[in-house]
Amino acid sequence: MQVTPIWIVSALVSGTGCHDGNAGMYLDAERNCQNLVGVAANAGCTSEQRVERGNSSSSVLVKRISGTACGTQMPKKRQPLSADVIQMIAAWIDHGGENN
Repeated sequence: MQVTPIWIVSALVSGTGCHDGNAGMYLDAERNCQNLVGVAANAGCTSEQRVERGNSSSSVLVKRISGTACGTQMPKKRQPLSADVIQMIAAWIDHGGENN
């Protein structure tokens, strides 16, 4: 399951002003996994991980993109991700959050 294209399509990558180093977060193809998986969140839900392998419901990423907790819904100033895309990201996390 590939999620890197989601970051690109959703304008979450370098060059768009979103996550091009903000708070140490890069979501480009080379660094997205290392900046998400197993990394402590540093805004909002700081006691949780951005992506907790195998546990999408505890992952700050899912909470932020679904707008359920941990601050402002992502992506900011853009259309929210569709339920299908959010489910795809959650499934990626639940299946181990591999670097793909």
